[in-house]
Amino acid sequence: NATNKNVIWTSSNNSIATVSSNGIVKGLNAGLANIIVTTIDGNKTANCTIEVKSKSSGGGNTGGSGKSYAGGGSGVGSSTNDNIEKEKQVITEGLIKFGKTNLILNTETRILTGQLDERDLKLAEFKDSTNINENSDITIEFENISNINGYVLHLSISILNKETANRRIIIKTDFGNMTIPNSILDSDFAGDNEYIDIFITKLESKEVSEDIKKLIGNRVIFNLGFMVNGVAKSWSNPNIPIKVSLKYEPAEEELKNSDNIVVYYIDEFGKANVVSNGKFDPTTNQITFYTTHLSKYAIAYIKIDYTDLEKTKWAEKEINAMSGKGIIRSDGNKKFEPQKNITRAEFIYGLIKAIGFTSKVEGNFNDINITDYYYDEIAIARKLGISDGIGNNYFHPLEYITRQDMMILITRALKIDGKLKDANNIDLGKFKDSNLIAPYAKESVCTVVDKGIIIGDGEYIKPLNNATRAETAIILYRIYNGI
Repeated sequence: NATNKNVIWTSSNNSIATVSSNGIVKGLNAGLANIIVTTIDGNKTANCTIEVKSKSSGGGNTGGSGKSYAGGGSGVGSSTNDNIEKEKQVITEGLIKFGKTNLILNTETRILTGQLDERDLKLAEFKDSTNINENSDITIEFENISNINGYVLHLSISILNKETANRRIIIKTDFGNMTIPNSILDSDFAGDNEYIDIFITKLESKEVSEDIKKLIGNRVIFNLGFMVNGVAKSWSNPNIPIKVSLKYEPAEEELKNSDNIVVYYIDEFGKANVVSNGKFDPTTNQITFYTTHLSKYAIAYIKIDYTDLEKTKWAEKEINAMSGKGIIRSDGNKKFEPQKNITRAEFIYGLIKAIGFTSKVEGNFNDINITDYYYDEIAIARKLGISDGIGNNYFHPLEYITRQDMMILITRALKIDGKLKDANNIDLGKFKDSNLIAPYAKESVCTVVDKGIIIGDGEYIKPLNNATRAETAIILYRIYNGI
C-alpha cells in the first residue's frame, strides 16, 4: 500500500550478515541479525531475524567471504582480515570517507547508504595519532557520485554513550552537510534501539502544495530526518539545535542580493515557514542554518517590493533582508511602515530571531498570550534573563521601546550568546545628548556604540527617543551579521 514502491534494505549487524540493494543476504560470521526492508518514505517496514551458523565441517570460515563483503560495497566495517586494507584507505584521524566501493547503492531509488559501527569509529579515533579523543568531532564524508537522489548514514546504536556526549558527527555530502551532536542521538534515541539512519534526500516538486511551488519555483526540496530500527522517527529538541548547510546555485541577480536568499521548512501541514537564521555564503554556495527539528526544506529568493519606503531608502536593503527572513514582520500587503515606532514585543521577537536563540519554553509573562506570534521569543528572553519585564511578571508588549532600553537588551543578549567578554567604557562625550543617558544604561550604550551596532547621527545618540521600524531593521541586520 505504499505510495512509492521503492525500498531500502538494511541489516542490523553487518559483521554478521549484509543485505544487498535487491535483498540478497550474505552471511559473514556466526550470530543473529535483523534484516529490515523499508519503503523510501519510511511509512512501511518489515523485518525478520536470521541466524548465521558456523560450518559443521569443512574447516572454512564462518558463514561468508570477507572478500565479497569488501568488494560488494556494503560498508566500511568488517571483522575479516581481507577488508583491513580497504579500511585503512578510507579511514583517517577524525575522518571517515565513503568511496564508491564502501557504499550501498539502491539502483532504483538512487540512494547511497554508508554504514558506521563502533569498530570504524575506533579506527578513526586512533589511527596515526592520539590527538583525537572521545569528545572530538568525527567527520563522515560521502564521495560525490552523479545522478544520486539521497544519502543515508547507517549508525550502530553501540557508538552512543555518555562519554561521547560532547562529540559531534559531521556528515558531508554533495547536497550539503549536517552537524549532529552525539547528545541528541543518545538522549532522544537510546534505549532498546539497535541502529539509526540519518538521511538527506531530494524530493520532487509534485510532493508539495501549489502554494509552495509558487514560492520556490523549480528549486530542489530536501528531506532531512532520522529512521530508528527502519521506521521513520519525528524529531524535535529545542535545547540542542542541529547545524545544516544546503547547496544552492544562485542566479546572477540573486547573487547580487544574497541576503534575500532564504530557506523554508515545510511542516506536517504542508505549510512553508521561514528559517530566520539561514545565511547564504557565496564562497561555498551553501545556505547554513540551525534547526531544532528535521523536516522538508526548500530554498527561495524573496525580495519584497515595498511601496512605502520612499523616505527610508537608506534602510531598504536591511528592511528587505530582515522582513524576508521573518525577523521583522510586515502586514503582508507590501507596506512596511518604516517610520512607525517599534513595540517592545516586536523588538524582542526580532532580537531572539536575529541571534538565533532556541530553548524549551517554560512559562511567560502574565500579559503574553499563548496565541501571540511572539509568545515563544519573549518566553525565551525571559528564561535566558535577557528581559525581566517591567515588574510583577508583566512585560507590556505593545508599548514602544526607547533606544537606551533597546541597547540594554542587545548587550544582555550578546553576553549570553558569548559575543561580549568585557565591558566597554568608551567616551560618549562626542554625543551632545550623552547627559540624557540613564546611569544604568551607560555601559550598554558604550558597548553597542563601540561594536558599531548603533551609531547615532554623528552628534546625537537620542537615548530617550523611541526606535522606528526602519532603524530597528538596520540594528538587527548588524546583529544578524555578527557586527
